[in-house]
Amino acid sequence: MQINIRANWQAAKKGMDSVVGHARGMGSRIGGAFKGLKNILSSTAGMMGIGIGAAAAVAGVKKLIDKMDEIEDNAPKLGVTFAYFQKMQFAAERSGTSFQAVTSGFSRIKKLAGEAAAGLRSGTDAFAMIGMSVEQIKALSPEQLFDEVTKRLNLMEDPALRDAAAAGLFGKNFAELNNFLKDHLALGAELEARGGVI
Repeated sequence: MQINIRANWQAAKKGMDSVVGHARGMGSRIGGAFKGLKNILSSTAGMMGIGIGAAAAVAGVKKLIDKMDEIEDNAPKLGVTFAYFQKMQFAAERSGTSFQAVTSGFSRIKKLAGEAAAGLRSGTDAFAMIGMSVEQIKALSPEQLFDEVTKRLNLMEDPALRDAAAAGLFGKNFAELNNFLKDHLALGAELEARGGVI
């Protein structure tokens, strides 16, 4: 189930901060309780397991808070939803692509779409290479447009034509995006199916 974190993130973050504080306190209480039993226990493995478990819980919640802060800061700048931003990050990590290259590519597509809508050949020619008209471009959101560009590039059977179209759309760094473009739709769907999209 997807949650609109943009509207509710501050409240959710406050709740998670409270959980972190509670878990830290609980971890120290657990440690204190076991401290008096040191001489009775023949092994400290049990104590260590509990200590590590509490620390891992705190670290996990803290990591989630940091990750959501990053999304809250950057998704609106890129002009995408929280869910789409998470899918892009996941696909970048899994495909071994730098996230900066992905966001640069996304921004370039948005820029070319604006140029195409304004009737500039730099935009219309780039999209014409994958068979997209100005009307089709205008009808799509930036996320939908990026996904459509990906689909059309992946459907091109001639590698030379595909590379020429990708270079026209993504510029000189298109080669760095090859693995991402090939798999990002499937990887995004995988993340969503696993319930990993917040």
